[in-house]
Amino acid sequence: MAYRSALWLLFLLLTAANIYIYVNRNNGYEYVKQSSYADLYPNISKGIRSISIEKNNDVVIDLKGYNAAKWSVRCNDAVITNELSLPLRFALKEKINRYLLIPIDSSNAPVTIDLDYSPAALYKANSSSIATNYEIRYCSVPFISNDSFSVNKWRDELEYIEATEQSIVKKIITDSLHLKENDSTAVKIKIIGSYIFNAIKNNMGVPADSLKNYSVYQQFSLAKEGRANIWCGNITDIFHLFATNAGMVCRKIGISGNKDAFRLGDHSLNECYIPETGEWAYIDITQNILLLKDSKGRYLNTADLYQLKKQQQTGNILQLSVGDSSVIETNYTEADKKYIWQQNEILYPHPYNPKTLYSFSNKFQRYAGVHPWLEVYNENRRYDNHRFYLKSFLLHSWILLGLIILVLYPFTKKHRP
Repeated sequence: MAYRSALWLLFLLLTAANIYIYVNRNNGYEYVKQSSYADLYPNISKGIRSISIEKNNDVVIDLKGYNAAKWSVRCNDAVITNELSLPLRFALKEKINRYLLIPIDSSNAPVTIDLDYSPAALYKANSSSIATNYEIRYCSVPFISNDSFSVNKWRDELEYIEATEQSIVKKIITDSLHLKENDSTAVKIKIIGSYIFNAIKNNMGVPADSLKNYSVYQQFSLAKEGRANIWCGNITDIFHLFATNAGMVCRKIGISGNKDAFRLGDHSLNECYIPETGEWAYIDITQNILLLKDSKGRYLNTADLYQLKKQQQTGNILQLSVGDSSVIETNYTEADKKYIWQQNEILYPHPYNPKTLYSFSNKFQRYAGVHPWLEVYNENRRYDNHRFYLKSFLLHSWILLGLIILVLYPFTKKHRP
C-alpha cells in the first residue's frame, strides 16, 4: 500500500534526523533554564509580605523586616488610625488615595502606597458593568517573596553522603570549631571557611584522577594531611559539606565562559543564604574570600560582583579573608580577580546526587524533557531553547510514528495466497 510506504519513508527520515541531533546533542540541543537576578536572589528580607481585602472594604497589609511595634496610618496627610500592630488593618477610601504607613517607635522611613478603590456603584453610575476594582498604583517598598520555597529549593539533604562521615563533620563543627546553633550565619561562615582554608591552603593544585574515587570528606582529609592536591571544585564540595551540616543553606556556583578557543576562568565557589538579612553571600575559599561587603555593609552575591566588575566599580568592596591569626578585612582590589569576566555565565546547580546525576534514566529525562538540573544567569545571550523544542518534537514524533507502524503493520502486511 502506498500509505504504508509513505509511513516507512517518514519514519526513516525521522530516524536520520534524531540520529543527527543525538550525535550533535551538545551543540545547543539541551534545555537551558535561564533565570533573572530576581529569580535567583528574590527579596525576602524587607517589604510588604501580603496585602488583602476583607469585608467592609478593609485592607490588611503585613510587613516584614521592620522593628516597629506600633504604626499609624495617614490618608492624604490626615491620620485615619493610630497605635496599630502588624498586620495593619484600615478602611479604604474611594478613588485613588495615598496612604502613609508610619512606624511610631522606630526610625524606619514611612511606607508609601497609592491605592485605587473604585466600587461597582461608581461604574454603574456611568452605565458600566465593571465589578468593584482594587488597584495598587504605587508602592515605595517591594513586595517580598515567600521564604520557604525560594530558599528551601536550594537546601541539600546530603542523602548521598554516608551518615558516618556526616557525624564526623558535625563533631568537628561542635567540638573543634565550637559552633553553636544560635551563632550568626556570618560567624559560621567565617569560622568554617577559616578552618578549611588553613587545612588545605598548602595543597591546592591539580588533583590526580584517582581522587574521584574518594568521598568529599576523604578528599578533605587527604589534602589536610598533605597526601593529595585539590582545586576549586573539590574545595567547593568540602565547604558545602561543612556548611550544610552546620545548618546553613549553601549552594554551589559555577563560572563558565569562552572567547574563541580560550576558556575564561572556569571556576567553582559557594553562596550561603544569610537569613538575618535575607541575602545570599559570595564565598570563594579557593581565593581566600570568606565574604564580600559593599560600602554600606551589605553582603554581595555572585551576580552583584559580576555587575560591579562589569561596571568597573569594585573599589569600595571589602573582603573578609583568613589572616595569620584571625579574619582580616581588606580591599577587594588587592585580591586575585582572575575569575568572573563580562563574557562569563553563572551556573546555579540544584541540589543533586552526584552518584545518579549521569545515570541513564536521569540523562534520558534531561534529553527528552524539560528537566534542567541547573539555572543559568547570562547577560550576554538569550536562550530561546528553539533547538531543544525541535529535538523534543522530532523525538516524540519518531516514537509516536513507530508505535503507529507497530500497531498497523499486522493489518496492512500483504498475505501471500
